[in-house]
Amino acid sequence: MWGDRVFITTATDSGATCRVLSFDRKSGRVVWNREVFQQVPRHKQGRNTYATPTPATDGERVYACFGDGSFVALSFGGDVDWTNRDYTFYGEHGLGTSPILHRDLLIMARDGSSEGEDKKLGWQKPWDQSYVVVLNPKSGKERWKGKRGLSRISHGGPNIWEHDGRVEVVSEAGDVVQGFDYLTGDRLWSNEVIGEGKVPSVGIGDGVAFTSGGWGGKETVKAFRLGGRGDMKEANLVWEQRKGMPKVPSMLYLKPHLFAMADSGIATCMKADTGELLWQERVGGNFSASPVSAGGRIYLLSDEGDYLQNVLGLCDLGARLRLKCLQVRF
Repeated sequence: MWGDRVFITTATDSGATCRVLSFDRKSGRVVWNREVFQQVPRHKQGRNTYATPTPATDGERVYACFGDGSFVALSFGGDVDWTNRDYTFYGEHGLGTSPILHRDLLIMARDGSSEGEDKKLGWQKPWDQSYVVVLNPKSGKERWKGKRGLSRISHGGPNIWEHDGRVEVVSEAGDVVQGFDYLTGDRLWSNEVIGEGKVPSVGIGDGVAFTSGGWGGKETVKAFRLGGRGDMKEANLVWEQRKGMPKVPSMLYLKPHLFAMADSGIATCMKADTGELLWQERVGGNFSASPVSAGGRIYLLSDEGDYLQNVLGLCDLGARLRLKCLQVRF
């Protein structure tokens, strides 16, 4: 969103036609609906789409990415400014991560898997082909490409940590959460977070990175102190909590608490500095969308279309969650 404009993406014609749409925020009127290019629909899982990445905007252009890995930038009038189709993507689950904008960089993680004979490579077997790519938003040209080293498939978006006059791109993949130099793309540090197919984006608050990963009885939420260098594995682990891990929705840091919504409809509130579990509440339904906060409330949207809200003051008191459920009108 930007001002009174809302931007979304979709892929029609069974995923082949990539489109960006602009809506008027107040009325819902379609301002424009632009086909940007055609793609060849590739392998994906049922919960994913061919236009999953959330677009980003800086008030001048809207930037979008589609299932085959292609980028496009459009003006607010709907004209295509540039396209970049150099970073083709394949992954066992399809493309799920989203680009972000920070200052003069467009940043996106690319954590796919092999489309060769061994389909488990990069998915269930670590490989060294994943990276974070950064483009110039004005031209679409590459600024830098940061290699991960050994990692596995993931779908979380990157985050930004600013400290002591420096900026780092913090990005989580299968088995790792890592920091890259904002200007050069050099990999500065790497922590161990075992698990492939991770979807939640890494959260940051008060110099700590909050991660969620693991499958098959290894589910865990971990907090790492930022600021290290090299391959640290778990040397800077602050805490670990094995309850309340979301597999798809990202966690929400609201100082002094960390809020999580599990796919199965269980809400969890933890102390962000210790990982102590304050409360858990089953609210029902299934969740893929990440919780967001505004106006002193947390908002959630279930897969079934139920809208829920929680007054943040209850979290501050460590009280049990009390939710008001309304049916969304589309």
